[in-house]
Amino acid sequence: MIQKIYKFRLYPNKKQELKLNETLNLFRVIYNKQLELKINKYKERKVNLTQFDLNNNLVILKKENKELKKVHSQVLQEINKRMYLW
Repeated sequence: MIQKIYKFRLYPNKKQELKLNETLNLFRVIYNKQLELKINKYKERKVNLTQFDLNNNLVILKKENKELKKVHSQVLQEINKRMYLW
């Protein structure tokens, strides 16, 4: 099977660059919080959290951090998907 790969280079202005950095920072925060939760649950009960469990935790994180409402839920769920597959 042949795969096509596209590469794009972005040239954001200052406002867009600020927004990108802000969004990436939120992604790092979510990833680290979810990873911490996953590790703690494993230490406590020797249970691996599923992607479904991690997605449910996003609701709690969104209530705690209003900044997360600026990001689409599917994007946040993709973070969990990557963590779960890793």
